[in-house]
Amino acid sequence: MLSYIKNLGSKSLEALKKKLPLTSLPNRLKFLVEEGFLELLDPQGFKKNKQYIGTKRALSALPIIIELYLFSIHSIDESKLNDSQMRIKKEILKDHKSFHNRVSEEYLKFVMELKEE
Repeated sequence: MLSYIKNLGSKSLEALKKKLPLTSLPNRLKFLVEEGFLELLDPQGFKKNKQYIGTKRALSALPIIIELYLFSIHSIDESKLNDSQMRIKKEILKDHKSFHNRVSEEYLKFVMELKEE
């Protein structure tokens, strides 16, 4: 799951870059930083290589995201899900509170490791 979280950010960002006008992504990232949902991993880094991480405030939105997932997952054809997505689906459907706790703990540990580097 931790590798899924690590890869999710870069894949999502690449997908966003393809779908958004060039000015939209920087504006949205700036808004999320200003609102406390994201922070720059290395504020002194190069402009084109900025890395953002979710804050504890962003993590507080996880229960909402899980509930939206639970609401919609039944309408998604399982044949379109890969092995990792199927494992996540089974885990969330089995015990979404346990999933939330585990993912939150893993993410906070991951962020602390990134900040130590």
